[in-house]
Amino acid sequence: MTVNVKARKTPSFVGWGWGALIVLTGVGYYYAKGENEKRWKGARARGLRAIENPEDAAATTTSTTTSSKA
Repeated sequence: MTVNVKARKTPSFVGWGWGALIVLTGVGYYYAKGENEKRWKGARARGLRAIENPEDAAATTTSTTTSSKA
């Protein structure tokens, strides 16, 4: 099935093109974020990456401090 060249520039086709671009960008972002989180989690477990969230650091310090007092 061939589409007329003039028909490809209609607002409908442009809208579908932008919609597909936005959806695929979101899927790519979601996939990349998941992969990066796995790598960062592994690096934190090996001690190669610092804990970025101050609340996590406070929780780690508290648990370490409580275990050293016992």
